Amino acid sequence: MPEDFNNDKFIEEIKLYGRKWVALVDHKVVAAGGSLREVEEKAEQAGYQEYATFLVPPSDASFVPLGA
Repeated sequence: MPEDFNNDKFIEEIKLYGRKWVALVDHKVVAAGGSLREVEEKAEQAGYQEYATFLVPPSDASFVPLGA
């Protein structure tokens, strides 16, 4: 993780994308959209070849990990 990474700031930014797919590079959202395909296309059009994607849960949802 980058030395200047701020977890609270990252969480607040991600909350803006509830129920959307996002592409991340170095903990920054580089593309967002309603489908995985849309996000991949946007990220690649922006010049990114390597990025992480995930569906952001709604901000009012809670997450409880099950089992290990």
